[in-house]
This record gives sequence, structure tokens and C-alpha cells, in this order.
Amino acid sequence: MTTLQGHKNYINTLTFSSDGKTLLSGSSDKTIALWNLDGSLIRNFPEHTSSILAVAFSDDDRKVLSATSDKKVHVWHKDGQSITSFPLEGHSSKINAISFSPDAKTVASGGADAMVKLWNLDGSLIATLEGHASEINTIAFSPDGKTIASGSKDKMVKLWNLDGSLIATLESHASEVNAIAFSPDGKTIASGSSDNTVKLWQPDSTLIHTFLSHNGPIYALAFSPDGKTLVSGSEDSTVKLWNLNLPDLINRGCTWLEEYNISRPDRFSQLESCQNPQRLQASALSLVAQGEQLVKTGKFEEAIHKFERAKQWNLKLTFDSQRKAVPALVKQAENLVLEGKRDEAIYKLKEAQTLDPNLDLNPDTKEVETDAEIVANQFTAVKKRGEATTLAREGNLDEAIARFEEAQTLDPNLDLNLSTAEVETDAATVAKQFAADKKHEEGTKLVKEGQLDKAIAKFKEAQNLNPDIDLISDNSDEQYKQPEMAVRYLAAIEKFKKGESSAKKGEIDEAIALFKEAQNLDPNVKKASSWNTLCRFGALQGRAAAVLFACETAVSLEAENAVYQDSRGLARALTGNIEGAIEDFQAFLDSINNNSAQFWRKEWIYSLRNDKNPFTEQELQRLLEE
Repeated sequence: MTTLQGHKNYINTLTFSSDGKTLLSGSSDKTIALWNLDGSLIRNFPEHTSSILAVAFSDDDRKVLSATSDKKVHVWHKDGQSITSFPLEGHSSKINAISFSPDAKTVASGGADAMVKLWNLDGSLIATLEGHASEINTIAFSPDGKTIASGSKDKMVKLWNLDGSLIATLESHASEVNAIAFSPDGKTIASGSSDNTVKLWQPDSTLIHTFLSHNGPIYALAFSPDGKTLVSGSEDSTVKLWNLNLPDLINRGCTWLEEYNISRPDRFSQLESCQNPQRLQASALSLVAQGEQLVKTGKFEEAIHKFERAKQWNLKLTFDSQRKAVPALVKQAENLVLEGKRDEAIYKLKEAQTLDPNLDLNPDTKEVETDAEIVANQFTAVKKRGEATTLAREGNLDEAIARFEEAQTLDPNLDLNLSTAEVETDAATVAKQFAADKKHEEGTKLVKEGQLDKAIAKFKEAQNLNPDIDLISDNSDEQYKQPEMAVRYLAAIEKFKKGESSAKKGEIDEAIALFKEAQNLDPNVKKASSWNTLCRFGALQGRAAAVLFACETAVSLEAENAVYQDSRGLARALTGNIEGAIEDFQAFLDSINNNSAQFWRKEWIYSLRNDKNPFTEQELQRLLEE
């Protein structure tokens, strides 16, 4: 056993490379580290801006993902070089899960905002997958890369196409889903849950089997390469190996029917030949889960029916079915308020209270609410707040303020703007905040379209509405509170992004022009990683002389970054500066502990010292594909 020491705070996430030779760790000290299994550190990656919550390797182990608590995903080469100059941003809450597609060309991220996002490696968003009701805990690509599975706190697994369309929802777990794995042939999906079960599914949502012997939540799953064994890791401190070859065809048929009907439990009552206490109990848990889902959607009678059947199949269940279903009546009342039927909503709330006198009629408030009329007012206030927000974003400030004030009359404690840390109660201020946010969004879109004068005008409108608005969220420099400077900064960032994309495509002249435009827009935007991208891809694609200035710029901005020196070494070697190239490659060698990278640099240095050119077309192509 070996202890890997180096992090300065809690380690939040670990993953092995697919070849099993290295380990990646992510910590609350804002760093990720790559280790050999003997405990030696290969490298630390550049420091992030917040705690690392998730890490992942690509299938070929050449790329690395990291997700941070400040809602960003970073994409890296295994040698520590950033693939994208800018993190992937779009989640509104922390990111819990990340994954590469099998070809490493697509990135998936799942967040506490209940969304899955798919990204290209250039940082552009492909699609947002919306449908879960709670946090995403786990995501996985199918082996062919055409399907992505997501597991959530809402107890469901969802299967998606890469265009964002939903294929199927796998419903049977009685608690949140923590782990998902595809079999190597892609024909079976395993899910592990806090209900202590592992379930096997077909991609059409048919439930094949449930493994019941864990005594704690399941947090890890993996198939063997031949697909015949499944490994599960649990909070009960055990790892279990499951044999997926079931020799008893009769038992297998009953098991398949049992699990097929766990998602359709009412049919199981007809399968007398397959019934036994264990199977009935498993189906009962599924019935309870289905009933709870029905409660959330306001289906009171249907939920009671599920709960009663569950109690018949599992005599240990002793809850009162009506009381367990009562929150469905509250949901019905909330829906009635949205339809403008306040009196009917009050009647429905009182009906709920009759069935459960201790019921909190509005769990969203800090206090226990028992007055039906007050709760109806609260629901109505929330409805009016939503209407006011829409009006404000449309620029109808007077109407928005009036609607906010109506909401406050109904619920004096209502927070008018949930997106701020403080409780907002000034209707006029909040209306202007939302109007300003909309203007800022419009201005940012205009920047991306290259319409800078119009963008400046939009930012000025936003500032007039809300003087405290952050025109640039990731830079607090005082000068960027000026709309003109903020727009030039954002425009420069866009030019760098487009320039990097052009460089990777081999359009080096276009990339150089875009970088120069970025500098002209805002000389203070110093993106060393962007300059390194231009340097490296230009050198590898026959334009070393043209991009040598970019190499020098990257190194001057971060003189201690060995990766940037390595890129400059390539350009120097390809332009005849052999001594300079050897110096850069040696600096890279001295700063890393990666056997493969060290091997190649030693080979290059040896060849250069013996007047040989190591950078053949084949070698340059290999480096491009890294």
C-alpha cells in the first residue's frame, strides 16, 4: 500500500486512468494532481479558482477534465496544458459530474441545477438537457458515444440523444441515483442508488434485474471488459462482484418479469408463479417510489392506490396512505392558484388539513404554515412575482413594479429577487435589477456578434438601471466598470477564442489577425494559454516562424510554465534555433515527472545535438493528435 502526499486540503475526487497506471486527484486546495501508483507525483496542474469537485480522464488517457465549485469545467491535456483558454461556463450551481465522450471530442457536465450540458472542446455549448427535477449526481456516455445517461437525486435515470432529446426515463429506484455504467456492448445499463440497490436496465427502459444485498448507498459501478461481471462499491464498506451469467433460465425469466414489472408493479399481481416474499417486497418499494412521484405532480387518488398496494405486498410498511399522499392536495392548490382559482385553492388546502392537521401547507417558508388563506396568498404572491419579473425583463417597469407590490401585499415577507444573496423587498429596485440584467444579456450577445457600439449602448442602459451591476463577472478591475472598457474587454476575449479555434484548424494567418485584433481592443487582456495555443498549433502545422512571437509572448507572461517553454522549443527547433530549443526542452524535462513525455524530449535533444531533425511529418502528426 502507498500513501500519496502533496495536497494541502481535503481530497474530494479520484479517478484512475483507463490503463490503470496513473491516478488523478482533485482537492479543496484548488489543485488537481497526477500520480504514479508508486506514490510519485507526475505533475500538479495549474491552480484553479475554487475547490475541485470532480475529475475525469478521456478513454485514451490523453485528456483530463476538472470541475470546480464555482461552476466551471476545465479541459486539459494530460501534460498540464489547457485545451481551452477559458473554462466551460453555463451551470447556475455547482457541478457534480463530468465525462468525456469515447472519442474525447465532447464533454458532458451535470450540475446541482438539475441540468446536463454538452460542450465542444472549443468551449461552445452543444445542448442543455433539461428534464430532471433535482441535482445531477452522475453521468456516463454509451460506448458508441451516441447516448448519454444521467442519474439524479430525483431517483431517476434518463437517457438522451446528443442533440438534447430524451430517449427514455428509467424509473424504479426509491432514492437518489449515485452511479451509472454502460456495459461494453452498450446493451445494458447499471444504476446504483441510495436505496441500497443496483439495477440493470435495457436501453428501452426495461428493468432486467435488481441486486439487493448491499446495506448502504451505492456510489460506484463498473463492468468488466467482457461485460460478464459488474462491480459495485457501497457506503456499507463492501465491494461486491456480480456474475451476470444466469444459468437458471426459469429463474432468469421470472427475474426479468419481476424487474420488468417493478416499473409496472400492478401487473406483477398476475404473475403468481413468479411471486415470492422478496420479489413482492422489491416491487412494494417501487410502488412507494411511484406513489411519491404521483404526490409531487398532485395526483392524490392515484398515489393512495400505489401506497395501499405497496402495504399489501410489504407488511412492514405501516404509514397512513392518505397522510402520505396529502401533499398532492397542496400541489393541486398551488396549480389552482396559477389558474387564478384562489377560492378553490383554499378549499383544497383545507381538505388537506382535514386529513393531516399537522401538515405544513407551504414547506418553502421558514415557518410551519397552517392558515389556508395565508398560504393561498403566498402562492398567489409567487405567481405575481414571476409575472413581474417577466414584465421587468421586457422593459415594462411601471407594470412590473405594480405587480411586485401586489405580491408584497399578499405576502409581506416575499423575497422579490431570489438571484441575490440578500432578501430584496424594494419593488422599484428589483424591477430595475431584472431590466438591467436583460440589457446586459443583450449587450453581451451584441459583443459576440461584433456590434460593439450597440453593445456599449446596452451596457450603459444596464448601468443606468442598476449602477451596481457587474458588467464583467470575472474581473473586478475598476476600469471595467466603464461600459466602453467592459465591451472592449469582452470583445478581446471573443477574438482570442476565435483565434484559438482558427489555430487548431490550421488557419494560422486568420488566427494571428484575430490575436492582433484582440490586443488592439484591450492590451490588458493577457491570456498566456491563448498565446501558447497559437504557438504550438502554428509550429506543428508548418508555420513556426510566423508564430514564434506568440511563443515568446506566452513565455514572457508565465516564465515558469514549462509547457509554454516546451511549445517555444518546438518553434525554435523548426526555425533553426537548436540551442534555444534544447534549452527549452531541458527546462521541460527538469520540471515534469512523466515517463512518456520525458522519453520523447530526451530523444529530441539527442537528435538535435547530433544534427538530426526529430520532427518528421509523422512526429508532428503524433503531437497534433496528443
